[in-house]
Amino acid sequence: MDLLNLQPNKPKANLSDYVILCYGVGKSGKTTLFYELAKEHFDGDLSKALLIATEKGYKALPNIHAVDITSWKDVEELKRQLIENKDELSYEWIGIDTLDYLYEYCADYVVKKERLAKKDSKIQTIADIAWGQGYATVDTLMSKFLNSIIGAGYGIFMITHDTTKQFTSRDGTQFDKTTLSLPTRVRNSIINMCDFIIYISIEKVKEGDELKDNRVIYLRSDSDIEAGSRFQNVPDTISYNAKAFLDVFSEAVLNVYDHDVQAVQKAKEEQAREKEIEAKEFIESETKKNTTLNLVEEIGNKIKEMSSEVQTEVKKLFKETFGSVNYKKYNDDELEKAIELVKSVNERE
Repeated sequence: MDLLNLQPNKPKANLSDYVILCYGVGKSGKTTLFYELAKEHFDGDLSKALLIATEKGYKALPNIHAVDITSWKDVEELKRQLIENKDELSYEWIGIDTLDYLYEYCADYVVKKERLAKKDSKIQTIADIAWGQGYATVDTLMSKFLNSIIGAGYGIFMITHDTTKQFTSRDGTQFDKTTLSLPTRVRNSIINMCDFIIYISIEKVKEGDELKDNRVIYLRSDSDIEAGSRFQNVPDTISYNAKAFLDVFSEAVLNVYDHDVQAVQKAKEEQAREKEIEAKEFIESETKKNTTLNLVEEIGNKIKEMSSEVQTEVKKLFKETFGSVNYKKYNDDELEKAIELVKSVNERE
């Protein structure tokens, strides 16, 4: 923190610098909107957008880049590749379809891990984990995953379903509202990180004597629907159309830059450079962190394979060499030395 050199905020001018959440009724075109936005925003270059598909809602979308995910293990592997291979990958924008299944995979992973750790076959659902710790762990894991993708420099477009939930106002009045179909704790975390929450509705309109379906994108909340934007100057609704959404975004950005087109272009270029630097720093930090975790895991696995007598000898060596037996708190250099010590003990046995 340096208050003497604090600079005024410049709103982000690139679409991929904003976190977008899209939800809506079934078959309303949520996945298609991501696809069409990617085509419009990247001038038809779909190699810049990747869809993380927990549902195969992309079957009819030609040339889309999509990877199927069926478990939290897949999610972690995908995160690893997106971070480690950032410079080699063409992707700039990541779509997640849907958050609902992502939550289910995460919850299933947490339940299985807790059941094994506690050796308690009664733990079958996230609600079976005491004191709400299961929900807290899922929330943490999902937030870490999403923040890692953002930190690595990717834009995010998240998709989920809609549901009607009952809320209570400050005066105690209860009311129903259309909102995200996610458990409350995760829903709140997701909403807090979003810059745009857009809702796609299919509404009936009368044309002559006929009723026809009309798809509408909500950009602002009303009394019945949850939606919102960081920008003040956006309409409440627009027609379902990727170009219309991008036009609204561009106009909102122009407005905060006093309609100075050159200032917007300069901001885009500067922010792109800053984002690249920040992403590289984040990736270096994550890589170092992962290296440390891998070293700790390797030592732990080797110690587990030892007899109790040999484990006692290793602890004594750790104490004499590092001043502590708690190898999980060693720095990377100490961890490397600790592995060599463990190997040397194994070779003597």
